Amino acid sequence: MKSKQKTEHLFKAAIHCQESGRYDEAQKIYQEILQVNPEHSETWFSLGLIRQENNLIHEAVKAFCEAARLNPQYHGFLFSFGLSLVSKKNIDEAIVVMNCLLKLQPEVAEVHYSLGLIYFHQQQLTFAEQLFKKAIELKKEYAGAHKDLGRVLMESKRFAEALESLKEAVSLDPQCHEAFRFMGDINRELGEYEKAVQAYRAEHALAPDRIECVLDIGLTYLRQQNYGKAVEVFKHVVNQAPNLTEAHYNLGLSYHKQKKYALAVHAYTSVLEVDPDNAAAHNDLGMVYDLLGRPEEAISHYKEVARIEPDNRVAKHILAALTGEQLQNAHPDYVVSLFDQYSELFEVELVEKLKYTVPAKLMETVSEHCNGMVQFDNVLDLGCGTGMCGQEFRPVSAKITGVDLSSKMLALASRKKVYSSLVQQDIVSFLNKSNELYDLFIAADVFIYVGALDAVFDAVGKNSLPQGYFTFSVESCNGSSFWLSPSGRFMHSRNYIQKLADTYLFEIEQCTPTGIRLENKAWIPGDLYILKSNCGLPFQEAHLADFIVGNQFGRRYVSADRGGKLSISQAPIPIS
Repeated sequence: MKSKQKTEHLFKAAIHCQESGRYDEAQKIYQEILQVNPEHSETWFSLGLIRQENNLIHEAVKAFCEAARLNPQYHGFLFSFGLSLVSKKNIDEAIVVMNCLLKLQPEVAEVHYSLGLIYFHQQQLTFAEQLFKKAIELKKEYAGAHKDLGRVLMESKRFAEALESLKEAVSLDPQCHEAFRFMGDINRELGEYEKAVQAYRAEHALAPDRIECVLDIGLTYLRQQNYGKAVEVFKHVVNQAPNLTEAHYNLGLSYHKQKKYALAVHAYTSVLEVDPDNAAAHNDLGMVYDLLGRPEEAISHYKEVARIEPDNRVAKHILAALTGEQLQNAHPDYVVSLFDQYSELFEVELVEKLKYTVPAKLMETVSEHCNGMVQFDNVLDLGCGTGMCGQEFRPVSAKITGVDLSSKMLALASRKKVYSSLVQQDIVSFLNKSNELYDLFIAADVFIYVGALDAVFDAVGKNSLPQGYFTFSVESCNGSSFWLSPSGRFMHSRNYIQKLADTYLFEIEQCTPTGIRLENKAWIPGDLYILKSNCGLPFQEAHLADFIVGNQFGRRYVSADRGGKLSISQAPIPIS
């Protein structure tokens, strides 16, 4: 009894110190109480409040959890405290609090749901899914749990399941506007544009003050390439929210796609009036000014992109092309960005608008060169893109492999079902790691993004069967080398290709001038090449009389046996 009275007396003294702001004194008294009675829940709670006040969050969590463990009256406070930690971005501590509460109240659906939300925002989708499902199991009509389970499933690309969960959320709570938004997002991703628009309109009806609903409708029309309707919607959003930069930017993009460049410039400039360091607006202004033939203004905006985003390889590549700076190669980031961006429209743009037929021309050229007797055992399509060359060469190939940097291009190529395998990798890295030999290499419009071709020719040579073929296209130029044109693409001279062929043991069997694609109603001049590997040919046929047996060619070494046959090794052969 005396012990209880002493505890009450000390607790009152500690509370008085705490209310007077004498936190150190209060903490000492609380510690004294806990030595006598470690299960005094009020002391743990009050100690937690002091620690929270002093921003000792981790220690506060321990105290509050202990108080809740000892006394259920603190469960509600612990729940609120956990949510406050989430709002303050103290995620690790919030997880500790909610897990503690989960042990104390395993039957409460809201606790499972709240912890699920924390895990969702941490992108721990498996845990989030389990917790949302448990919340629904405990409380079947929990609309919020159904809605956020749908969101988890959407993030996991399980769209059919996600739609079912979101429909259930709406049936339980017809006012759940977020569920309509997520249904719109899924349908837009699936290409069900009309369903997406209906869902966003339903959201807007429930949340009329949320202008982002209308913005989503415009983005759907933009994705659908219905640029006229997109313009109407974005103009409405701009009138309602003149400082919403996303609306101005997408209005500019819609005009840009319609080739209404003056209007696009005005919209993009409106973005910069609100946000002067908006890199996307500067980038697209640079693009539009380049299309308008105003290079100085284009350069100015690309310089701004490079300033705002110093690691932006795409802007640096275009800037180099416009200023005449000569690069050895296009950075992989530039290539991936370019093709990921245009993957869905790539073939339509090339074939219908630019009259691009290089894959078919390469196949025709190879077939004519071989007098129609064309059959290959192992083919490698370098920079295969969407698989246009694969379609052309599949009928004459026992096996064909495609290699490309862009995952989105490879996804489109896989739909054609013409490749034995597809690999996302840089072509030189792939060849240097490959143990296979090929009798045909194809590279259609690949070298326009690769300036210096030594590494490519070296790798192809090492992976070529004796007398294997190497066929490719280039944009052509005069001179003895290659250069980066203002278009951002590399051009290669015939003298340069000849030098590479001599160095890496290829014979140029055919070089055919052709138009690569239409640009500004004029054909881009190019060349189609057929090269054959000279490895394994008699010395006199290899046209290498200037080379001494044992000489080094790049990173390879060439020697001849007594019969005059060439061979290649990775190390020099001693000359006795």
